[in-house]
Amino acid sequence: MITLNSFFTTPQSQTELGINILDDYTPLARLLTDTFMVWIKKDGAKTSGINTLDDFLARAKQGDLVMGGTGKMSEDELLLGMMRGMFGFDAKYVPYSGGGAVAKGLIGGESDFTLNNPSEQMGFYQSGDSKALVMMTPDRNTAFPEVPSSYELGYPDLEYYMMRAFMAPAGIDAEVRDYYTGLLHTVYHDNEFQTFNIDDGKLMSWLEGYGLKDFLAIEYEKHAVIIENFQ
Repeated sequence: MITLNSFFTTPQSQTELGINILDDYTPLARLLTDTFMVWIKKDGAKTSGINTLDDFLARAKQGDLVMGGTGKMSEDELLLGMMRGMFGFDAKYVPYSGGGAVAKGLIGGESDFTLNNPSEQMGFYQSGDSKALVMMTPDRNTAFPEVPSSYELGYPDLEYYMMRAFMAPAGIDAEVRDYYTGLLHTVYHDNEFQTFNIDDGKLMSWLEGYGLKDFLAIEYEKHAVIIENFQ
């Protein structure tokens, strides 16, 4: 199974499933962490003239903004909840079926801002239709060198990532686990794979074994706090 952060949130928001992520799966490898950015349409009806995150926050506190995101209780909606708590603004959340639809909805004027991953908005960004105000990371990203990081802007708590990792069922033989982890390791170090993902704004972040299991446990608890604060 290829996983993202719903690996943490689904078992907590749907407890009737009875899933324990540390007991019911065998972690194989984390290859990447994806990042998040605040996106607006370049000449949006409600966001025209906004050039910085502080500009955006000032406008957001006036109310009536609409944010597009990927589904109910997704990373997008949880991030909106985080930003509500941090900055004291509210916005209407409109769920879409996927990141591409979210990006298209922004450019089509259906929403005023999104928290898309870089790759989801890349085409509209390269064509000059959308504008990125911040990347939620400590440092700038080489794929977006002109976009400031949240740390750079003085908002270190505005940091969030989406994992891109592989899980197998619990109880598989060690040699099976090691085979697939080794296969993923080969893919991870492939030059084409690295170049594609770095150019796409993702962060190369290999993790396996006990290190990955510890990471999953920590992120599970972090998301429990985010969900509790959101609700």
